[in-house]
Amino acid sequence: MEGYLNNSDTTIKRIKPHPIYGSKSLYTGDYGWLDSEGFLYLEGREDDIYKMRGKKIILSEIEKAFLQISEVNECTIMALKRINIDDLILIAYVVVNNKLIRLEYVR
Repeated sequence: MEGYLNNSDTTIKRIKPHPIYGSKSLYTGDYGWLDSEGFLYLEGREDDIYKMRGKKIILSEIEKAFLQISEVNECTIMALKRINIDDLILIAYVVVNNKLIRLEYVR
């Protein structure tokens, strides 16, 4: 991959020299760790973009949609990884007319 089409700012942020090998590397925003056997475990992301069943989920966009509803005072969204299942649960904490409501989306 040479870069993001018509998006040089993102290309500069995401394609950089590897800190050890020096070759060009794609920095995806995922973070994780290697175990003693060399297996890579991905634990999360640096931004609020997640993939759920092949679709891109942007948590801040969901929050903005909730906050456009006049009765909503506050909102935050969390993405939780399901144990032993390669999927996410989206949890929204929404304050509606000064009452806290917890909503879950599991697909």
